[in-house]
Amino acid sequence: MESNRIFPSPRVLRLALALGLLLLTVPALRQDRAEAKDPCAPFPAVCHYTYDPVENCCNAAPWLDCYDVCFF
Repeated sequence: MESNRIFPSPRVLRLALALGLLLLTVPALRQDRAEAKDPCAPFPAVCHYTYDPVENCCNAAPWLDCYDVCFF
C-alpha cells in the first residue's frame, strides 16, 4: 500500500528546523576574532596586517600583494 502524503513527516520538519537554527548560529562562532582588541584581527592572517594608530590603518606586509585597510 502506497502512502500519498502531501506534507513531509514531522521528523523531516524538525530536522530542517534544527539545521536552520544551526546555520543561523555559525557566524556567532567567529565572534572571538570580530571582538578582538586588535582591529586587524578580522582580516586574513596571510597578509600579516599590522595596525598603525597614527593613520588608523591596517597595513599589509609590503612583500605581499594585499591591500591596506583604513578606518574613517
